[in-house]
Amino acid sequence: MIFYVYLYHTMSSPGLYRRHGFALLLVLLSSLSFAQNDSARIAVKAPAKAFSSEDRKFSIALRGKAFGFVIIEDNYFSTVTIGTELCLKGRHSLGIDFTYFGWQYETDNSQDSPLYETYERRTYAYFDYRYRFLAYKSIDLYVNLYDKIGTYHEWRDGVAEGYNFLEKPFLNNKTDGTFNQAGLGIGIKKYAKGGRFYVDLSANVGKLFTNNNTVTYNDSLNIIDRKYGVQNDRTIFYMRLNLGYKLFVKK
Repeated sequence: MIFYVYLYHTMSSPGLYRRHGFALLLVLLSSLSFAQNDSARIAVKAPAKAFSSEDRKFSIALRGKAFGFVIIEDNYFSTVTIGTELCLKGRHSLGIDFTYFGWQYETDNSQDSPLYETYERRTYAYFDYRYRFLAYKSIDLYVNLYDKIGTYHEWRDGVAEGYNFLEKPFLNNKTDGTFNQAGLGIGIKKYAKGGRFYVDLSANVGKLFTNNNTVTYNDSLNIIDRKYGVQNDRTIFYMRLNLGYKLFVKK
């Protein structure tokens, strides 16, 4: 309303129009400039809703886990992981973990033994690259590429000959090998209050390549069959769970 009154007054007085026209233009331009600055400030503040928006430069996190459990008394599982993750410019991250993984099996039957019939051990290094495509409050969503490189050992069945104690002497078949597993997936991070501690879960699809040596005892023929350099590959579905804590954040 004030603008229209001012415009009428200046149009009815040509002298005033010439003197104040330029001043009016400056006022309008200043108003637009302030509006743009306010919009810019709002745009900058919007990502602050996400905890991970603090990683505008880089952060370093410690990640890993350690737990084990028994499944129906006859199967025992344990794993330990320790690693680190470097986040760059908020969206990109590189990580490396070292993991121990173990299973022990036993089958219930009429000749049940108090000893587990199968042992499996794996140790490996895990490398990943992640790209965070969505962040809101305490949740991040990301896609990742990963590669696992390691060794595995498996012992199973019966009473053997020619094995030392470290090789489970009561088991007569064993497999030693190396493996490489590469793939991609999608994951989610859920941050605790404060944005430092988080739970990290991903679902992945990968290709597993193995190269193993086997020793198999044939009870009926009473001979030991040995095979070396047996190579296989298969497609697998892979779930990964980690806990993490940001040690340092450069804003």
